[in-house]
Amino acid sequence: MKKKIIILVVAILLIILLAFTVILFTSVKKDLKIESNLTKEITELNLLIENNDTSNINTRLNTITTSGDYVLVEKAAKNYLKDKEKLFKEMYEILDNSDNIENLLMIDNIKADGKEFTNTISLINNTGSKLTKLRDEYQSLTSREKIESYLTKKLREDDYYNDYYLNELMADMMNNQKNLDAINEYLATVSKLKDIFSFLRENKDNWNLENDKIMFSSETLYNYYEGLLTGISDDKVNNM
Repeated sequence: MKKKIIILVVAILLIILLAFTVILFTSVKKDLKIESNLTKEITELNLLIENNDTSNINTRLNTITTSGDYVLVEKAAKNYLKDKEKLFKEMYEILDNSDNIENLLMIDNIKADGKEFTNTISLINNTGSKLTKLRDEYQSLTSREKIESYLTKKLREDDYYNDYYLNELMADMMNNQKNLDAINEYLATVSKLKDIFSFLRENKDNWNLENDKIMFSSETLYNYYEGLLTGISDDKVNNM
């Protein structure tokens, strides 16, 4: 009788253990699927933002597709990506107008705005200021501290969810550096354009337009001006 009771207890324990194992396996499998889908979502949204393909991005950024604690992770990630999308939109607006900046050297602009170049230098200064501000905001936004700040305190204290979140949103750090390099290169070009027009304004009494060409009163000034133009040309070649 005692032996039968022991067998029964063992059988019950085995059933409970089996049930627990099945429940645990099912839960883990569900979490892994949620995590996989969330990783895919974050990756796709990042690509859309960085490629300026934001036609239907607002709907996805405002839709929660996960469950459990992953809801908090998804909300944090999408709140971060909303701010990133806003910043990239501003940067693309400036970069899309790069032709306007480069066309400042066209003879039509030199005729229209020379020799003081008030509008030209104002546009250059505004572009440089806006892009510098956006670059600084981008550096801040892509820092670990800023990315982590979107998480709730509960998730920041949970090593698993905190690590997963950071790994996903900091996965493209190399690309972040490329973006910063591109911004800095463009800022360098803007700075060189300012040097050119400042030089022309400071030496306005030493040059004139002849047959749609700038002619200087001395070879020294001409050579200096050509050196400034070469700096712009080198930037274009290096950025191709």
